[in-house]
Amino acid sequence: MNASTSAGDDGNLARRRLHGLIKRLHADADAGGFDYEQLRRRLILFFRQHEPVDAESLADEALDRLARRLDEGTAIENAGLYAFGIAKLMQFEANERRARREAARQEAIAAIDFEADEPDESDPVMLAALRACLREFGPHSSDLMLTYYRDDDARRIATRRDLAAKLGVSINALRNRALRLRETLETCVRRRVGTARDLRRDGIG
Repeated sequence: MNASTSAGDDGNLARRRLHGLIKRLHADADAGGFDYEQLRRRLILFFRQHEPVDAESLADEALDRLARRLDEGTAIENAGLYAFGIAKLMQFEANERRARREAARQEAIAAIDFEADEPDESDPVMLAALRACLREFGPHSSDLMLTYYRDDDARRIATRRDLAAKLGVSINALRNRALRLRETLETCVRRRVGTARDLRRDGIG
């Protein structure tokens, strides 16, 4: 089968599904077409509350999914309500994608910040503060954090996956725990370094 034949088959399938949806909305084709446009407008209004840039394309995708379900023989009592159920699912999926992107962004920032904030070995105050804060964490938390951030990009994913499996938590839960520990560590180090330098400036210690 060549590309043009495949494209033609896809087009015929899409038209069949669209006609099936219109017929399901109303037995009369003209009335069904009107109901289809009305439903599409309502879906656009729904998506504009959440995804204003892509509202029209998302509405079309929701209708495509509805048409596909009908074509597959899914029992649907009320096509309009089902369409909005699909729309809500799509909104949930969009939120999940955003959450994953934000988590990945925060992880990248955390890795960069942690590497950038690694103490200079020539700075004894910073090293002492880091070691003291890691002792405050206790062996479990300090080991978790050091393991989470220790590897380069080539090994980092595998290391974190293995660590999550060892702890019996999801990758997301591990990421959140490591981020909280990093923030706590940075706060602790800054506090200790600030205190030590204030004491030095005042001639104490």
